[in-house]
Amino acid sequence: MNETALRTSGQFRLILALALFVRAICWTMAAGDPQRFLTVDALQYMALADDLRAGYLDPSSETFVTGLIRTPLYPMFLGALLFLFHGSVPAAIAAQILLALATIWLTCALADRLVGRRAALVCGLVLALDPVSALFSCLVQPETLFTLLLVAGVSAWLTALERGDRGLAAGSGLLLGLAALTRPIGLFIPLCLSATALLTPIRRRAPLVLILLLTGGIPIGAWSAKNWLLTGFPVFSIAGHSSLFDYRAAGALAEDEGISLEEARARIWQRLLAIKPVARNAAELSSRQRGLALTILAEHPRGALKMMLRGVTHMMTGTGLTALSNLMGDPSPADVSEPWKQAAQALQALILAVVYLAVARGVYLLWVRGDWLTLGLTLGAVAYLALLSAGPEANTRFRFPATPFLAILAGLGFAGSFTEKKAGAQPWRAGSRNVGPQEHVGPTTQTRKPAAP
Repeated sequence: MNETALRTSGQFRLILALALFVRAICWTMAAGDPQRFLTVDALQYMALADDLRAGYLDPSSETFVTGLIRTPLYPMFLGALLFLFHGSVPAAIAAQILLALATIWLTCALADRLVGRRAALVCGLVLALDPVSALFSCLVQPETLFTLLLVAGVSAWLTALERGDRGLAAGSGLLLGLAALTRPIGLFIPLCLSATALLTPIRRRAPLVLILLLTGGIPIGAWSAKNWLLTGFPVFSIAGHSSLFDYRAAGALAEDEGISLEEARARIWQRLLAIKPVARNAAELSSRQRGLALTILAEHPRGALKMMLRGVTHMMTGTGLTALSNLMGDPSPADVSEPWKQAAQALQALILAVVYLAVARGVYLLWVRGDWLTLGLTLGAVAYLALLSAGPEANTRFRFPATPFLAILAGLGFAGSFTEKKAGAQPWRAGSRNVGPQEHVGPTTQTRKPAAP
């Protein structure tokens, strides 16, 4: 089943309808009170969307430091939606839900090419019913847009590798660069994704890798240059440095010395403020935070490891119950003492356990089959997002961008086979050990059917 067939598949249309229904329920919970769509971070995005010039181009503006924290693409997207819908937050969220549906379609198309039609349909079902994907697509947060750009970029890169297409490599780099401008966690994705070219035997992969890195670096470099001109420091976003300092470094110290995170944070801030001369602006302070944070992490390697494992666990096992409570207007969304919340949490924990067992089976099947490229594109993406999100502040929302790749692996685990793979799939992608790079000439080359797994 190719992408055109995906559009017309009755089963797939049913999955999209189910996904829309689940997200519409979440949207309806908060539609009567637009404040329920907002989070603490959302207030910053709204302020930037209201005046992009002040937030990103005017160092004397009150929102300029916010603009150094929050990269510009989501505020631009949000501002356009609010302008189009005359300031209506519920209408903007409804449009954002359409992006979530587009992400499900792209993920299923990618899954079809990687693991076959049946697994792709199961993947779509997992995404359609996933509470985290449904809940967080209904909040004023950049994850929905970021995830769409990430999945689109990975899909374009796969096609570039299959066809040796430099234009698609450039498109992939641009999409991933825009993803970094949506969430700074995407800063190193083009570099990490380029490594998957080593998992293919195609001859001329170096030009594709170079194009991916160059086009991915254009939006990232341009934004850093803009900040350099306005602050005197080539910083992409100070959010990463602040998080590295206030959470990762403080968390490592707290784990190593058995103290609270607040106490550890107070101690490292004392060290930072003792550095002379005083930082001239937020960008210079951010640069110092990064340097000191790396020093502290090197001083406390065991604490850093424990902190990262705790953060990854929290991120991957969260149920999204707080987000659900917030959309419902619960005055105490973090309180899980009510019976219905405990029941919902237990049910979601059971569902997560089943899904992760399927993910593990999917990884095992790919490993046995020797499909290293699919492993690199899926498990590699999950590992990247988990490691860069690992810290005391990690929560369920951070799992959202990894969900499409987890769903592909779970789809394969549930389906249990690679049947009905797309016709014409490259044999080197299927893990055949007897096929050499000389047999991959282009998309029209006759290919040998891969051996059954």
